Amino acid sequence: MNSKISGAHRKLRYCYEQARQQDDSLEGVMWLNMTLSNDGRIRGVVVEGRSSLKSESMRKCMEKK
Repeated sequence: MNSKISGAHRKLRYCYEQARQQDDSLEGVMWLNMTLSNDGRIRGVVVEGRSSLKSESMRKCMEKK
């Protein structure tokens, strides 16, 4: 399970770095709703509307499978 969470962290970092290239002042809180399979793999991610980080490119990157 820890390796799956580590993979999610890498994806989050990648998406953040990509979005930051478009907006170097990017900051805020992003609330994620993650669906996990029985083996701990992330099956889906949805960015919740209450997130204060309003980057459309980051949202799309995070929600992409």
